[in-house]
Amino acid sequence: MENVLSDEVSPREAASAVNAWISDTGEGVRLTVTRDGAVVLDRVPLGFSIDGAVLGPGAELVHVSERTVRDRFTLRSGKSAGDHDYEHHESVHTFRAPGGVEWQVILRVGRDGAAIRYALPALDGTTRVTGERTAVTLPAGSRSWVLDYQTWYETPRFGVDTADLASGAYGLPFLTRLDATTHLLITESGIDGRFAGAHVVAGEAEPDGGRTLLVTVADEAVEVARGVVTPWRVFLVGTLADLVSSLFVEELAPAAAPEQADAAWVRPGRAAWSWWSGFYSGAQLAEQRHFVDVAADLGWEHLLIDCGWEETWVPEIVAHASRRGVQVHLWTIWRDLNSPQDLRKLALWRSWGVAGIKVDFMESESKDRYRWYDTILTESARLGLMVNFHGSVIPRGWARTFPQVIGYEAVRGAEYYVFFEDQALTASHNVIQPFTRNIVGAMDATPVAFGAPGRTTSDGHELGLSVAFECGITHFADHVDAYARRPLAARFLAELAPVWDETVLLAGDPDTHAVIGRRAGDRWFVGGIATGDARVIHVRLDRLGVGPDAQVWIVTDAMPATGGTRNGGAAPTGLAETVVTAADAIDVAVARDGGFAAIVAPAGVELFRAAPRRHLPAPTA
Repeated sequence: MENVLSDEVSPREAASAVNAWISDTGEGVRLTVTRDGAVVLDRVPLGFSIDGAVLGPGAELVHVSERTVRDRFTLRSGKSAGDHDYEHHESVHTFRAPGGVEWQVILRVGRDGAAIRYALPALDGTTRVTGERTAVTLPAGSRSWVLDYQTWYETPRFGVDTADLASGAYGLPFLTRLDATTHLLITESGIDGRFAGAHVVAGEAEPDGGRTLLVTVADEAVEVARGVVTPWRVFLVGTLADLVSSLFVEELAPAAAPEQADAAWVRPGRAAWSWWSGFYSGAQLAEQRHFVDVAADLGWEHLLIDCGWEETWVPEIVAHASRRGVQVHLWTIWRDLNSPQDLRKLALWRSWGVAGIKVDFMESESKDRYRWYDTILTESARLGLMVNFHGSVIPRGWARTFPQVIGYEAVRGAEYYVFFEDQALTASHNVIQPFTRNIVGAMDATPVAFGAPGRTTSDGHELGLSVAFECGITHFADHVDAYARRPLAARFLAELAPVWDETVLLAGDPDTHAVIGRRAGDRWFVGGIATGDARVIHVRLDRLGVGPDAQVWIVTDAMPATGGTRNGGAAPTGLAETVVTAADAIDVAVARDGGFAAIVAPAGVELFRAAPRRHLPAPTA
């Protein structure tokens, strides 16, 4: 059940460092957020406009109610699959505008941040939300990691000092370092077809060097009815490690429907995908059979067939894949699922044994498009189809509400090597993702593209992406034979766990490197990616709890016999492996724009466990 309530307002847990409150001053309604007693957000203006009438300035406080929200939810995939308990403090502030309109600010405070949303509790009929006053001022001296706004979020991410941040629109999530340890990540949660998505617009520099971000909705006007009229505006605050592990976005999302609460049919894992290495391969049955066979030999769970598949042979490839323990997913375009008649295709595909769909090219944050998402989410849940959205919006908590959603694109990923050979993905762009986009949910960046033309990242960097980036189903970009030709990569990707129990940040900064640890049972998988010169990265292992004499298998860039890491380092010569024992830390040498992948396990635990999937014979007539 969602949001189990207690009339008692319990004190905040000592471990929770975040607090927030709403004040009604002569300047209007304001939000303040603190962490460890220090102000993080100072008197953020709140309010919105309906049909041109501004709600906020001159508001009269009518009533405040408080409650404690406690609940448990289950994630089938993501940074931490399994059951999760949480507790939020909620306060509902009811105001009366000078014209008599009653409106509300609903404030939630959790362990990792605060969130607000707006409501019209006494509205008769409908009205239109035409603007928003929510605005965050970044202090002078802060630094942010951003992307230029695009409704499908595929522009490059980059770091920029507040003093140099250009005026204009930026997409979510928006990350800012406020001081040496405190970070702010702005995003959304709890969206559906009642609303449109939002972004932020940076204004001109303030006199003191700061800059204000105004929350801005994609639609010029959004028709709303009585009740809540916006999604949650989410402010995650804490260290980078706090943000990387946070589930606050999922905590704020609605609970799954009772019939979807279990959803045991959702199967996270790894997928073979032929489109990147062969644009027309989706039309080639023999090639799909080959991808199934290699995927099964690697122990992977899925095959994605992209554009070009034919319904005449899909049941055949599904049957072949099933005998190898592999599930098949089909690509489609959103326009082909945009009417009740079109939606019947989903039931047909499910009848063939198809396990999921990749839906592409939505490219909109409008309310109308979110109503389309509502339909697809509901119908795919009813039919038991997993869903991967491409050309899509960012995650906003659907992993909780609709556990069959196992991925979103909303990132500039490996497909850009195909469409824009002169615009290789930079290592700096990759390093920012675990601290921004991937914090809010599954990210189908289709990693490990060894064969990318013009690639500047090392092989170790590419392999490290398999852990540093998380998606419910990770679709590996390259041809399956490219992995088979690299025995160390093939071995690691065969060992790679299909689902994660826990995610932690072990080292890093959005400007330099990211080392992510993900636990599956008694083993930890570690992915390190770096930008810049070759160097040695120090990784502490104490957060993993693996005890003394832990086994560590590291696959990293093979350095030439001469050159080492001096002067940026000589070009690496492929991959190399090292097996060490460690108690509290490891030092890993990486190439320029390099990286590594590793498995860490307690002493005495079996480190390597991968096995090919069984090959069941075809039924006889």
